[in-house]
Amino acid sequence: MVPDTLNEDLFFNLDRATLLMRRHVLDAIGFHQVSPEQWEILQLIDNQSGISQSKLSQLTLKDKGNVSRILTRMLKNGWVHREPHRSGRGFLVCLTNEGRRIKNRLPFLVEQQVKRLLGPLPKEEQSEMLYCLKKLRILLGDEDVVASS
Repeated sequence: MVPDTLNEDLFFNLDRATLLMRRHVLDAIGFHQVSPEQWEILQLIDNQSGISQSKLSQLTLKDKGNVSRILTRMLKNGWVHREPHRSGRGFLVCLTNEGRRIKNRLPFLVEQQVKRLLGPLPKEEQSEMLYCLKKLRILLGDEDVVASS
C-alpha cells in the first residue's frame, strides 16, 4: 500500500499516472508488437515525411542512444528505412509501407483505450486536465507544446 504522504505528493501522482497510462496503452497496442515509444516515433516520422535521428531525439526527449536502439528494432521490423540526407551528411528516417500501415492502425486503438479509461471523467475535467498538463509542459520548458485557447 502506498503511504499517505506519497498519495498527496504531486510528482509521485504524475509519475504513477504516467506509468499506469503507459501500461494501458501498451495493452491496447502490444499485440502489434509495438511499444508506446515506437508508436510515438512512427507518428513523428510520418508527420515530418522523413526526419533525422537527432530531431527524433529532441522531439521525444530521449537520448540519442535510446533513439538509436528503438530505430534499430524498427528497421529490423521493416517499419522504417534510412535515406541519405540531401546535404550528403547523415540520413533521414522514413516510414516504409508496413510502418505506415501500422501507424495508421494504432491511433484508433489508443484513442479507444483512452476513451475507455477517461470516459468516467466529465468532459470539462478532461479539458481542464489537458489544459493543466500543457501549462505544466510550458513551465518545464517544453518548446513543442501548443497552448490551449
